[in-house]
Amino acid sequence: MIKLLKYDWKRNMDGVLSTLGILIAIQIVLPIVWEWRNWDSDTRITLGGIAYMAVAFALFASACRTYAYGLTRIHRRLLPVHPAAEFAAPLLLGTLYLVVLALIGIIQIGLTGVVHLEGVGGSEIFSAIAAFVVGVVFSYSLVFVCITVACSIRWKQRTLIGVALFVALINLNSYITDALFSSSTAFTGGVTFRTNTSTVVIEPGSFPHIGGDLLLNLVFAVLFMAVSVALVKTKVEI
Repeated sequence: MIKLLKYDWKRNMDGVLSTLGILIAIQIVLPIVWEWRNWDSDTRITLGGIAYMAVAFALFASACRTYAYGLTRIHRRLLPVHPAAEFAAPLLLGTLYLVVLALIGIIQIGLTGVVHLEGVGGSEIFSAIAAFVVGVVFSYSLVFVCITVACSIRWKQRTLIGVALFVALINLNSYITDALFSSSTAFTGGVTFRTNTSTVVIEPGSFPHIGGDLLLNLVFAVLFMAVSVALVKTKVEI
């Protein structure tokens, strides 16, 4: 798997570094434009958030394309690696992309002081990290299994089938989560924007709680991986 990870990183390195570089440039330019155009703080924070969301989507899509590339290229399928490695390598690489993006955001928050954590302790921070990791792994696993199913079908409409499967699995996960853990996912805090100090205040209750819903997402992720590996093992013609 390490060899696959290195190979995929070398293929995507230029695009990923360029995307992160553009994000950093935007975050440097935004305060200058903010002062020049006399924007309010809401606009600056909103535009900065949009930039982070766009980059996160681009990095996520890059990892998904890497996984699809591994499924649809004959030379990759002939490599003497376990099918689980074909699934795990792009998942790990994509997770590292988003972790680096999150670290850039944390560094920016620390330098600008635009976000203030009011009464937040170590347990809330740990819960946020756990929710972030589980959410990323679940999201990648969900998309990967849809890609695998779509690539395992010879029909012309296989892309539509993959999209339909994605929607169905999202709704199934949401239904089961709401039915079993609706009370455990409720937030009791809030996010407040203080115009006099141009800061965003986040209260402890706004952080996710570690509960059955996170464990359920992990179970779904493992199931998605098992299905994907089983389909790859069958050597279905793509």
